[in-house]
This record gives sequence, C-alpha cells and structure tokens, in this order.
Amino acid sequence: MTNHSHGWNKHKVQVKLGLLPWGRIIFALIAIALQFGIVLFAVLKVSRAVPYIYLIFGAISLVCSILVWTSEINYAYKATWIITILLFPLFGGLLFVISTLQKAGTLNFSKYTDTANQIKKQLFKTCASDKEFKSLQGSYLRQMNHIQNTTFYPAYSDTSTLYYPSGEVFFKDLIADLRNAKEFIFMEFFIISDGELWRLVYDILIEKAAAGVEIRLMYDEIGSMWKLPKQDLTALQEANIKIHVFNPIKLLILPSFLFNWRDHRKMIVIDGDVCYTGGSNLADEYVNIIERFGHWKDAGLRLHGSATWSFTVMFLTLWNYLDQQLTSSIEEYYSYRPRLDATTKNEQHGILIPYDDVPDDGVEIAANVYRNIINRANHSIYIMTPYLVMDETMNQALYTAAESGVDVKIITPHHPDKPYVHAVTRSYYKQLIQHGIEIYEYKPGFIHSKVILVDGIAAVVGTVNFDYRSLYLHLECAVWMYDTECITAIKRDFEDTLPICLPITKTICEQWSIWKRAGQWFLRLFAPLM
Repeated sequence: MTNHSHGWNKHKVQVKLGLLPWGRIIFALIAIALQFGIVLFAVLKVSRAVPYIYLIFGAISLVCSILVWTSEINYAYKATWIITILLFPLFGGLLFVISTLQKAGTLNFSKYTDTANQIKKQLFKTCASDKEFKSLQGSYLRQMNHIQNTTFYPAYSDTSTLYYPSGEVFFKDLIADLRNAKEFIFMEFFIISDGELWRLVYDILIEKAAAGVEIRLMYDEIGSMWKLPKQDLTALQEANIKIHVFNPIKLLILPSFLFNWRDHRKMIVIDGDVCYTGGSNLADEYVNIIERFGHWKDAGLRLHGSATWSFTVMFLTLWNYLDQQLTSSIEEYYSYRPRLDATTKNEQHGILIPYDDVPDDGVEIAANVYRNIINRANHSIYIMTPYLVMDETMNQALYTAAESGVDVKIITPHHPDKPYVHAVTRSYYKQLIQHGIEIYEYKPGFIHSKVILVDGIAAVVGTVNFDYRSLYLHLECAVWMYDTECITAIKRDFEDTLPICLPITKTICEQWSIWKRAGQWFLRLFAPLM
C-alpha cells in the first residue's frame, strides 16, 4: 500500500505517555497496596477488631453488589463491578458509589435523548419514505427501518460519499473545504492537540471568523486535557468563535476508568452542505506528522448532500443541551439546512443514514447496529478496529456468522497505543480463530479505523470502536451505508491493507508464555472498565 505524504512534514518524536491513560493500572496497584496495608495494620494494631472490620467490609460489598445487580447497566458491567467489589471490598464499593454519583450529578442523557428525539421527529417528518428505497434487499430494508425507528434519523439517497483510507487524505480535503467556508463551521472532536495540524486549522478558523463566518467548536475535556493551549482558546473566543467543553471533570485524582460519558464523536459541518466524520482527531499523529506507534492508519468519510442535515442536528442538539437551552423548539435549526440545487437533490448515490448514540438512555444504538449488520451478512464481514473488547452478545454474533460460512476477517493493531487494552484484545483471538474467524494485525503500526464492510455492499464508518466504552459509555456517531459510491473504496482499502498485516494463527496464540496469557485473562476480567 502506497504511503502518500500529501504535503505533511513528517518526523519521528519520542512521545511521553501521559499519566491519565495509565490511571486504571496505577489505581488498581494503589488500591491493592492500601487494602493490604489496612489489613496488616488491623492485624498488628487492632487484632481484636479484625472480625468487625471484615464484617463491615463484607456488608459494604454485599450492599454494593446488590445495587450493581439490580441496576440497569449491561450484564458484563455488572459482573465486572461485582468482581471489583469482591476483590476490593472497601475501594470497589466506594468507586461504584462515586461512579454512580458522577453520572447523576453531571449529565442527564435520558432527558437529553427525549428532547432530541422530539426535535428530530419534527425536523425529519418530511424526509424520504420507504418507496424511494426499492433497491434495498429485504434484510437491509429491515435494518434501515430499524435504525430510522430507533434513532429518528432518516435515510437519504441524494448524498455523495467519499471514503478516506488515511488521515492524510482526510485532512487534506477537510482543510480545502474549511478554506472555502462561507456561512458557518461546526467542529466537534474528542481530541484537539497542539501541533502542526492544529496550527493550520487554528489559523483558518481565525481568518474565517474575521470574514464573518459563524464558528462553533466543541471538544471533550478528558480527550483534550493538557493538549490544547489556553491562550489559543482565549484567542478563539476573542475572535468571536463560540466554544463548548464537554463534561468537565471536577476531581482529577479519580482513576481514569471513572471518566465515563465522554464525547468521542468527530464531525465537521461546513455551510450545511458538506460534512466530515470518522476516526481522526485533530492531532499530528493522525496525519503521521509525528510517529507514536509506527504508522497511524485511520479512516473517514466526506458527505455532500442532504444527509449533512442530520449531522448539523446532532451537533446543535448537543450544543444547545450544554448551553442549557435544549427545548423542543425547532426554529433555530432551519436556518442551517442544506441549500442544495435541484440537480444535487435529484442525484442518486445509494442509501445512507447518519446516526449518533448516547449512553445511559436505555437504547444501545451503536451495539445494535453492529450486531444487526453482522447478523444479516450472507457472504463476508470485514472489520477494522483499534480495540476488540466485546461482550458475549457481540462474540456470539461473530461466531454464528463464521460458523454459517460467512468469511469473517478482523484487523487490529500490531503496535498498540494502550498495551493493557491490546492484551485484552489478544485474549479474544484464540476463541475467535477456533470459530473460524480470521485475525490480522496491522504490521506497519497502529490502526485506528472504525469500519465494518458486509457482503461488499453495506458498511458502517464512524467513531465507534468494538469495545465497551464506545458501545455503552461514550457519545458516538457513524454512517450506515448501502450501495453508496464509497463502498468500492472501502473494499479496496481492505484489499490493500490485508497483505501488509500479520495473520494470527492458533499456533501463534499458543506460543505466548503462560504468564502472558494469564495476564491477558486477568485483565479481561476488568475489560468493561477499560
């Protein structure tokens, strides 16, 4: 596969790993040490009270375990929390309480989802009907209906799609479209990090704001923490650019696995007619200006047409919610509708549905879309994902597909960004292989693409990883597609990528040391918290 630089100046740097990503392991070690110290102190100093201390710890564990079991969280989370509470009776219970309070005290996603759905029902009631999608085969028609009925986002057939197999080509076109913006720019990222790429985008935003373009910027605090210079934010606001920070964190001393409910979405809407989404964040490693874990491979989409309207609505509903001004009123939204000419509206480009997913609202959109498209496969399922940390329902869907004769191939990184998550990813390999699924690791470096291609005709591209955080804990967005122009490019990307991957066999898995495999399985116990 040819590696195109597209004008980016590349150089290797030694990147220091921040403290935050290691918070899970560090906190676990501290918790073990503290509990051991408390027990040792109790034995040496207050030996008579030891039975009462254990009784108190046991009561805490029992109460918290009951609360976990009766909660509405995913069953995998229930099992993991109960294991954590039993291993760390004092700290495990305390962490569960803190996690529950954090959710209750910051964001009310059920309220957000209810109001957002009311808005979508009003805005999209005049969108296309099923009669326009006669080309859909039965199973895909049912999936299209399922996504529409659960997300309240409509299907479109008049939107062109362009697939990007790398961050370099993604940002090359995005920069060009930003320079051509005339009316507004809505930009949302999980990570914005200072560097050559950010400097370029920053200058364009300042220039466009001076020219009267309305600009709104939204980013996640944890994703961008310590990465985005404060002076840049000040300068943007002074240039009349509106900024929202999603879900600010109050207590940084907490372990990072409690920093849930993050905004993992990436979208850029320009003038209502063009939208970009995919896995790439606004940081130099995504265009390989710097090298962190070998070559960084990502994937993205450019939409041009009516479907950008759905991304505009996604952005504005969350923005207004953070502004504490989310109501069912729809007047503001209409001013940002696409202004397409008659020719563009009448063009047919295949069928697609942009959608988003919100955690803790009682509907598992992202997981259901993945399971649904896997279950409807007849010939092939090709997946690219940086993390493969799945619950049993997703595993079973993949097992059933492979055992039914479907060709299932999964590409994961060979050079991980998070070694402990990669260890959990590898813990799944042997079982997947035994069920007939082919596993490949991307040898040049780290693959961050979130892509699934089914039967060479349907695909999902977006921000959703095959892990618990994306499927159940983060805000995400993606595009479901059927027979769009970019399907051919997605298929070509898999064909170009597989030859430079390392095929993982059962023999390779069995050659890993017993200590390595034991470590993988131990970490897997806590997979939902990673």
